[in-house]
Amino acid sequence: MKMRQMWVWMLLMALAFVNDRCHCCLEEERISLLAIKAWFNHAGAGSYELEGWDKEHFNCCNWDRVECDNTTNRVIELYLSGVNYEDSDLNASLFLPFKELEILDLSYNQLVGGLKNQGFQVLASGLRNLEVLDLSYNKLNDSILSSLSGFSTLKSLYLSHNSFTGTIGLKGLRNLEILYLSSNDFKESILIESLGALPSLKTLSAGGSTFKHVGEGLSNSSSLEEVFLDGSSNIPASFLRNIGPLSTLKVLSLTGVDFHGTLPAEGFQVLASGLGNLEELYLGDNKLNDSVLSSLGGFSTLKSLYLSRNSFTGSTGLNGLRNLESLNLEYTDFKESILIESLGALPSLKTLDASYSTFKHFGKGLSNSSSLEEVSLDGSSLPASFLRNIGTLSTLKVLSLTGVDFHSTLPAQRTFFNSSTLEELHLDRSSLPLNFLQNIGALPALKELYAGYCDLNGTLPAQGLRKLEILNLDLTDFKESILIESLGALPRLDKVFLDYSSLPASFLRNIGPLSTLKVLSLTGVDFHSTLPARGIFFNSSTLEELHLDGSSLPLNFLQNIGALPALKVLSAGHCDLNDTLRVQGLRNLEILYLSSNDFKESILIESLGALPRLDKVFLDYSSLPASFLRNIGPLSTLKVLSLTGVDFHSTLPARGIFFNSSTLEELHLDGSSLPLNFLQNIGALPALKVLSAGHCDLNDTLPVQGWCELKAYS
Repeated sequence: MKMRQMWVWMLLMALAFVNDRCHCCLEEERISLLAIKAWFNHAGAGSYELEGWDKEHFNCCNWDRVECDNTTNRVIELYLSGVNYEDSDLNASLFLPFKELEILDLSYNQLVGGLKNQGFQVLASGLRNLEVLDLSYNKLNDSILSSLSGFSTLKSLYLSHNSFTGTIGLKGLRNLEILYLSSNDFKESILIESLGALPSLKTLSAGGSTFKHVGEGLSNSSSLEEVFLDGSSNIPASFLRNIGPLSTLKVLSLTGVDFHGTLPAEGFQVLASGLGNLEELYLGDNKLNDSVLSSLGGFSTLKSLYLSRNSFTGSTGLNGLRNLESLNLEYTDFKESILIESLGALPSLKTLDASYSTFKHFGKGLSNSSSLEEVSLDGSSLPASFLRNIGTLSTLKVLSLTGVDFHSTLPAQRTFFNSSTLEELHLDRSSLPLNFLQNIGALPALKELYAGYCDLNGTLPAQGLRKLEILNLDLTDFKESILIESLGALPRLDKVFLDYSSLPASFLRNIGPLSTLKVLSLTGVDFHSTLPARGIFFNSSTLEELHLDGSSLPLNFLQNIGALPALKVLSAGHCDLNDTLRVQGLRNLEILYLSSNDFKESILIESLGALPRLDKVFLDYSSLPASFLRNIGPLSTLKVLSLTGVDFHSTLPARGIFFNSSTLEELHLDGSSLPLNFLQNIGALPALKVLSAGHCDLNDTLPVQGWCELKAYS
């Protein structure tokens, strides 16, 4: 019986050994990867790009730029972008051993002409599972196109930024769905016309290219749904006529094409008559004028229309677009209001963005809309009539007026505006009257108010903002204000942002009892005049995040932070702190950010072990006591530790173990002063997935046997 038990035990051990070895990649593929590295080194790449491919490391599935199948351990993805710097004819046979390869990225490699050893023909015969091939940003020419036909499984092909001229077509790629041909000079139309015969092609991107001819072949496609030609030049006059019959097209992007001289007299009517399923049309930055607007009315299926940076004056309206939901008119000089007023009659319009525009008039037509929910006019010049007319829009939920000058549009003692439906109001960096907050108006549905950097000092009428949840008043002077004292009357307020503001002495006393507060951000605030040297910062039973980075705090702030039993995130970097953390009041703390502080003489670090949920600690560029490493290691919940730019010379013995941790998954030490033998003596970190220790002047060996989970190493 004992012999049988011993035999079973030995068999199990042998199976475990075999199973462990099976987690390595195939030896044939490992040897081939090393051959690829050697070829690139010989062709002109330095050893830096593929230096992680080491013949001493047997599991190539863990190598950078390599992905393997979790079951078979065969290589299925190779990302070799930018590993070659000199003109080269790639030896295609190097990739034949990767029978299960699905993704091959060879972009940015200075590949010229065709490929050696029968080029892509030999690759196509061997790589029967390849779905993605990226050859963009090389110097390949038309001669390779015919040899690509053998990739019957290919779904995505990237050929942008090469030297194709359009003299040879693409054939045989029956499963190809995505094709990128951007930034090529198409002197002939054969290539573009051949795409109409690809039965599965859905997306074509050829932006930034030059076209001498565009024939009718592309319109024969039975599958094409998206065409992107942004930034292309010399689009021939025949283009709109030939692309019109594409009944499957849903997205057409022609931004920055400049149709001057090529747009037919009937405008886009020729397109509208054929593109019966078009949902998105991008015509921005094309010098189009008011005359084309009437021809857009035929796009009855259109949902999104982008007309920014054109030459519209607002003298012609948009009609007939019954399904239009989103309209972009950024950077437009509206000398007339006809265009804006016509939008009120579009029955499905939900979003309007006319930011950075100039309005001479703003009539009441837009307020007739029964669907408009979001209006963005950031950085625009608005007439005095705007606020009076926009307030009556009964469907409005979001209004963004960031960077708008209201000094000429709002009387000093008048109400800003009233809205029974508005939920978000964005006014950051706008020029508002000092008493704006007092006269903001009745906004009973408002949930978010952003008015930072506006030099306000009035009182907030809390009674009209009963649903307010988020308040952002960054860089505001409340020294003599009672605004802060009114926050307690906002029953749903849970996020308050007052970064770089001047706060009254009563602030901390009044903000603490706010029973709904979850996030408080006071970055860059000077508390020296508001907090007694020995006083408690403040108590809150609901606060989950407290951000104090760059604030002027007393040295003993951490000891007197107060009772914050719900706090999960504490961020107080760059605050010159050197005291002890009151861990008993922070039992739910998960993330601690105390970078750029001086803890040399502090016992703060020793108290971290008493925080039962702490899993992320950031102490970048801080001065740490000698006891730090001894006390941080046993922290049983720690997953992420960032110590970038820390000097360990005084805290770590020359031959001592850095530290051990059974839970740590990420360790960041970039730019830290570490002993030369740090890597050898780093300690046992069996759960570590990410190690980053760049710019540390290390020259030792990594103890890989204890790092089975390591995925990324810098």
